[in-house]
Amino acid sequence: RRHAPDFFFRRADGTSVLIDVRPDNRIGAADAAVFAATAVMAGRAGWAYDRVASCPLSARPTCAG
Repeated sequence: RRHAPDFFFRRADGTSVLIDVRPDNRIGAADAAVFAATAVMAGRAGWAYDRVASCPLSARPTCAG
């Protein structure tokens, strides 16, 4: 299965984070497995990973575009 996270952010301190946006009630077992694999791969790349239920406030302009 292929998956591309919703966002990649480079923080001001130079660290990176991948973010997936998906409401909790829309995550099935297959999706949970993909998100877990994404977290592992992000960690191997030295990046943080987070799955959030809605678009982070700091990314709202990006989410709208």
